[in-house]
Amino acid sequence: MPSQTREQSLRDYYSALYQRKTILAISSALPGTPSYGFMRRRTTALREDIKEPNVNLLSIGPGHAVAELQILRQLRGAKLHTIDIAKVKPIWDVLAIEAKRDNREKTIEHAHRQVQGSAEALPYLDNSMHIAVSAFALDHATNPDRAASELHRVLAPGGGAVILLTKYSDEFPEDFKKTLASLRPTLRALKKANAPAAKIKEAEIGIAGTEALLHSARNLPKNVNEAKRHFEKHGFKVTEAVELAGDNAAMGLVLRKPTA
Repeated sequence: MPSQTREQSLRDYYSALYQRKTILAISSALPGTPSYGFMRRRTTALREDIKEPNVNLLSIGPGHAVAELQILRQLRGAKLHTIDIAKVKPIWDVLAIEAKRDNREKTIEHAHRQVQGSAEALPYLDNSMHIAVSAFALDHATNPDRAASELHRVLAPGGGAVILLTKYSDEFPEDFKKTLASLRPTLRALKKANAPAAKIKEAEIGIAGTEALLHSARNLPKNVNEAKRHFEKHGFKVTEAVELAGDNAAMGLVLRKPTA
């Protein structure tokens, strides 16, 4: 499957996925996990190290952006920019209520800019972001080299990024293969029964998205050293690269863009 087709498949897959209310509930629990705790602490440390009074914080693939809300509230003088491949209804739609409750309405309302797009073609100017975060979204990049290059391009010299990645496991491709083995007969049965077009389309999106995820799973980094080398070859200095205890197959990296 060509990379452009895989990206479209992932876009449709995640756009459909984020329509489900259960996903919002799952997303709301993520900030309490060790991986997101790592991302929050390292992002706060980067903010303290960057002397700019106001910073642009970029989040790549945040979904409902629940974790980003917590990070934004911790960072002084930060404007949050989010980009996701999916058409996703963000948690920001309910922030007005939360903001009024904690008296931060203006801070949140005016400190966020959201776009739909790709990590491989970031719609931002060179050197325009001071901090970037990405939690398991770069796992699914159809062209990981292009995504890393784009991240380096938009980060300002001296800026930094906190990246969460999944470490390769033989279980991941097998899990997606099993999913496909159950989805394909379902699609055939729907077509045979002349099911509603919407049901058939939903099944087709599920199959195409799972095929794209299977391709991504086969290309995950096998360890932190492999992940570190990937970003170093695109000009980053990797100041931390660790496996995260408590989260199965999760790795955390802190990247800095050199000033010269």
